[in-house]
Amino acid sequence: MKNQSRENIYYLSLLFILSLFIISPLFGEGYFMSHEKLYPFYRAAGIELALQNGQFPPRVLPNIGNGFGYGFFIFYPPLSYLSVWAVFKLGFSFFTSLKTVHFLAIFLSGISMYAFARRVAESNACAAAAALFYIAAPYRMVDLYIRNAFAESFAFIFMPILFLGLYEIIIGKPERYPIFTAGVAGLLLTHVITAFYAAVFCILFIAFFFRKFIREPRRGGFLLLGGFVAFLVSAFFVVPMLAHFHSGEFAISGWKNLSVQVPRHSVYFPQMIGSEFHRGASLPDDVKGSEMPFIIGDFLLIFSIIALVNIKRVRKVAFGIPFLVAAILGIFMMSFYFPWESIPRFFRYIQFPWRMLFFIVFFLGFFASLSLLGLEKKKHKYSIVTLLIIFLFIYTQPFLIPDKLEINENQFKANALEEKYPFIGTTFGEYLPANGAKHLDYFYSRKKNIKIVSGNVRLKNARKQGNQITMEMSSVSDNLTIELPLVYYPGYRATLIKPDLETLNIPIKNSQYGFCELDIPGNGLLTIHYAGTASETAGNWLTMAGLFLFLYSIIRQPRKEK
Repeated sequence: MKNQSRENIYYLSLLFILSLFIISPLFGEGYFMSHEKLYPFYRAAGIELALQNGQFPPRVLPNIGNGFGYGFFIFYPPLSYLSVWAVFKLGFSFFTSLKTVHFLAIFLSGISMYAFARRVAESNACAAAAALFYIAAPYRMVDLYIRNAFAESFAFIFMPILFLGLYEIIIGKPERYPIFTAGVAGLLLTHVITAFYAAVFCILFIAFFFRKFIREPRRGGFLLLGGFVAFLVSAFFVVPMLAHFHSGEFAISGWKNLSVQVPRHSVYFPQMIGSEFHRGASLPDDVKGSEMPFIIGDFLLIFSIIALVNIKRVRKVAFGIPFLVAAILGIFMMSFYFPWESIPRFFRYIQFPWRMLFFIVFFLGFFASLSLLGLEKKKHKYSIVTLLIIFLFIYTQPFLIPDKLEINENQFKANALEEKYPFIGTTFGEYLPANGAKHLDYFYSRKKNIKIVSGNVRLKNARKQGNQITMEMSSVSDNLTIELPLVYYPGYRATLIKPDLETLNIPIKNSQYGFCELDIPGNGLLTIHYAGTASETAGNWLTMAGLFLFLYSIIRQPRKEK
């Protein structure tokens, strides 16, 4: 046991050192330019303002969308950004908080991969190699320093947890299904596209091991239970997201437009090999320009070949060959040979086929680590793993060259917490009301005043703070309609307290430009705030029930195993 503990400490120390090395370009002041620019900071700052406005969980961010409020977290999972906000509340700046979470995403994903590989391969040396491969793969640097795909980077933590839980259900102790629950819920609350394709791969694995479920039906029961509890835990986001998505009122044009172009963003096989790292974007096949790298990583391919030479040992690992097959499938799916036009359209939700690199890194990272099978009883295993990390230090060095951005952090904090940022949120006016997305010129040119659409009124003490507006109204004409400086989302509520203290709930409509519009029936004090929808309330209650079941299932684990 002491030797095992020493090994774990040594290997995890190497993992910690490599994680620090990967994040080292972010030491010091400032940040770096990427595809996401400074959007992650404004989203994290928006959480702080939304909570100050009484939103819990935060959904409509007051500082984004030109100060009109933007329902980013109605449609986008909040977990990664909530992590930044949590570090910020400990007293750190937004920049330090985001850098800290970048480091945690790398290091914790390595730990989760170590735990997965150690359990499945039953080898500490393989576990160390898998963890090091997982965090040093070129796509991890692309995600961080070129794309700054913050949520997807955070999702790397949960992929090994998901498959560790799946392994326990299929091969190991199915009573440990809470691990599967944590993996599923973590992905759902971090990155929906990744969660969708992770579910596809899980289904393929379940089909591959279907006989296990036939022979032991209780394993299927634990699988369903784990998935159900994961849905409950993530329901506060998933339920209202689906409700808004299927209402048809909002512009989800980003994935619809991109899904048509999915085949055009496929990758040629030669682009997957090599180590050249350069800045660029994902360009359709008929557009010339600088493309970002789509390389798998030479070391993953080389060590995978070594694992194939060691095939007799590899075949004894339950997930060994299936992981190789899954990696090959991922490579095929990101290539121009995959028939995207011939499969159901919802599979094109991936938007870019090269996103398969996320899964290839995981599957191939584990399979490549099996090249070290048999080292467990050898005296030189520490030396071999140490040489491996030295090699990865040298290999990753050319990738650690972010485009530095000099910025005053105090000035940024002042701007981020004010309602002056004209950012919609994502491309194509996504997540705005559908009619508002068609009038982006109005969105950018509109001032932050209350507009009189029809009728007459005298306004006094009109005040907007975040997503809350109050005003005193007098001399109201019969046909008064006003448009508020708030982007329309169904969760807004308006209350009019009349001079005789009668309280009226005023219906809020979606204006022709996608803003909140009200017909005012008389004089009084008008208050508008974001109170949430019925689907949000139902989702919150389901999550509370799910957390109770999840914690209860964890508490029961020791008794069951005894």
